[in-house]
Amino acid sequence: MHLDVFLAQMVHSMGVLSYLILFVIIFLERACVLTPFLPGDSLLFAAGALAANSELSLSWLSVFLLFACLSGMLVNYWVGCRCGQYITEHWNSRWINPDHIKRAHVFFEAYGISALMVCCFIPVLRTFTPFVAGIAMMNRYKYVIVSFISSLIWVGGILLVSYAFGNTSFVKEYFSWIILGMIIVPSAIPVLAYVKSLLKRR
Repeated sequence: MHLDVFLAQMVHSMGVLSYLILFVIIFLERACVLTPFLPGDSLLFAAGALAANSELSLSWLSVFLLFACLSGMLVNYWVGCRCGQYITEHWNSRWINPDHIKRAHVFFEAYGISALMVCCFIPVLRTFTPFVAGIAMMNRYKYVIVSFISSLIWVGGILLVSYAFGNTSFVKEYFSWIILGMIIVPSAIPVLAYVKSLLKRR
């Protein structure tokens, strides 16, 4: 909620190393299914606002964080590809079984592009989607192209918006509420979709 204050203190105390720390956080949020709780959207927004105050370089931020996002998605996909065969052969549960893998494969071949683009902006889902795409063996060339485009839109879009408006009095006054909205609104999308599917079944 007060990420702007925390990030500013970190930049002042750590200087150039701040870029590396930001890189690691964004990378882990995209690369590891165990760390979907990391603050991707809010971190990008706070970093862009700091760049507007000339405390960070927008150019370096864009390069570092775009590479962090893209490389994280590729690593997550690769891990999914490597684990897919093992999961198919050794796991058979309510949540993961060969039937689910086959259905996921069909889904990603048909809707993989739109699924990756949409999930890129939804916290938690954007951490798991690349992994599932890897398990389902989504076409790798298609995956790389879509990952690059979605990373560019996500990183570039949030950084540019926060760089343009992050220094205004309104954003400074309501920063915590803006961050809360960035977490709640995208997270509500899959919840509403799930509720809608339950209602349809009934």
